[in-house]
Amino acid sequence: MVNSDVQENKMVVVPTGHIVVNAKWHSSELTTLLKSKFKVLLMGDIGTIDLYPSTATGLIYLPESDLMVETSCYKKRIKKLHSSTAIQQKYVFMEVNNRTQHLLSEIQQWVVIQLKMKLLCFSSTEEAAHMIVQLVMLAIKPHGNPFTTTSTSANVHQPLDSSVLNLVREFKGVGSSRTGTLLEKYKSVKNIMDAPYGELVEVVGVSAAKNIHDSLQI
Repeated sequence: MVNSDVQENKMVVVPTGHIVVNAKWHSSELTTLLKSKFKVLLMGDIGTIDLYPSTATGLIYLPESDLMVETSCYKKRIKKLHSSTAIQQKYVFMEVNNRTQHLLSEIQQWVVIQLKMKLLCFSSTEEAAHMIVQLVMLAIKPHGNPFTTTSTSANVHQPLDSSVLNLVREFKGVGSSRTGTLLEKYKSVKNIMDAPYGELVEVVGVSAAKNIHDSLQI
């Protein structure tokens, strides 16, 4: 048996316009939806990584059923993705609903703040598939990230993905209006994390800036 650490650290070459899916998801609704958009390559020897939208991108997929098991199970998978030397862009996809909402803050703090990885939230399998399709498209046309900025026209900003909006709203004390202000200025969660405290005060005020700053110290 091949050591799983070796599996995660080997390069998985994904042909353009294809997506590699861990064979454990072969009969899932997600795989069926992805097959309607791209050629899906099922592989059983890629360790705990769930999907490769491109050679440089890997992700862990956490539907409600995976989040309801022992915490150490999905945390182990995330740690293996984080430690992979073969993957440059690392994503965690998390289903958020009434039964998993209470886990979001803890997972956000760990994945985004501590591990410096990208966390994208979805409310349905269709939404998750749509976001994964965007990652495949990004590999085909790598001139912008649908989960951070952008636009093909100068000074024109396209609407940000709802999962990014929801993630920013999770900072304590940051409501919808301040979320819009933050993303209008910083464009991505990473840029908000990197912003100086004094600058945040100017953008959203002392109280909200303090809450964001305190959250990032955890």
